Amino acid sequence: SQAKISDVRRLVWEESQDMHALFHTSNPPFRYQTEQSLRIAEQVLKGKGPSANGVITQDAGANLHVFFPEQERDQWKAFAEKFFPQIPILIDQQGTGAKLL
Repeated sequence: SQAKISDVRRLVWEESQDMHALFHTSNPPFRYQTEQSLRIAEQVLKGKGPSANGVITQDAGANLHVFFPEQERDQWKAFAEKFFPQIPILIDQQGTGAKLL
């Protein structure tokens, strides 16, 4: 159900952000997130992607990872290219390795 996807989306994002919060407590504090990565995440978290199925996380750097059903790949690719044309996009799936678009 949609409520469950929303709960998973929030939980996955919050878990990745716990790690980034630790970076602010180091001495000296540092930050990998960029304004751009936070804007993109906000769009996906608010369900403004091509579907409400996207689940987003962030690695230890500024890189975002959006997980979605394979049948939605073309819609998510078009979304990223339209709203964030300046960033490189990698599409990956189990067993094939990442491909730069």
